[in-house]
Amino acid sequence: MLIRALTGEDSEAFRELRLLGLQLHPEAFGSSYEEESQQDVAAVRAMLVERQARPGNVTLGAFVEGQLVGMVSLSHRGRQKTGHQALIWGVLVHPGWRGRGIAQALMQGIIETARRVPGVEQLELAVATDNAAALRLYQNCGFQTWGEEKKAIKLKDRYVDEYHMVLYL
Repeated sequence: MLIRALTGEDSEAFRELRLLGLQLHPEAFGSSYEEESQQDVAAVRAMLVERQARPGNVTLGAFVEGQLVGMVSLSHRGRQKTGHQALIWGVLVHPGWRGRGIAQALMQGIIETARRVPGVEQLELAVATDNAAALRLYQNCGFQTWGEEKKAIKLKDRYVDEYHMVLYL
C-alpha cells in the first residue's frame, strides 16, 4: 500500500471513490451525491490543485496496485485566531478494501502531516454517533469526544447526530 498526497492527476479516481462513498453512506458526509455528481472531473481537478497550493491543506490517498482505495483530507484554518486548529474530513475506504488497516494508515498519515504544519496544535473531526467502526478508529488514534450535535445532518427521511472529536498534538 502506498499513501501519498493526491494531485490533479488523481481527479477521476478521487471523484469516483467520493461519489461511491456519498451513495453508500450519505449519513457520513456533509455533502451529497446529488451535489457532487454535478461537478465534472475538471472541477475536481481544480479543487485538488488548489488544495495542493495551500499550506496545511492536503488530501491523502491510499493506493493498492495503483488503484485509489481510500482517502482522507486535512484543512488548516490558517487564520490568526484559529490557526492552531485543523479539520480532518472525508475519511473513506472503498468497501471492498475495508478491514485491512487502510483507514488506520490514512489516519496515521494525516496526523503526521498535520504535525508538520506550523502552528497546528489540535485536530478536529465529526462522526455520526452510530458509526461504531469510525468511532473506534478515531479513539484508537487518540481522539476524544468533546460534544454531541443533535440533527447535525439532515437526510431526506431522517436526521443524523454527530460527535465532535479532538486530538491535541
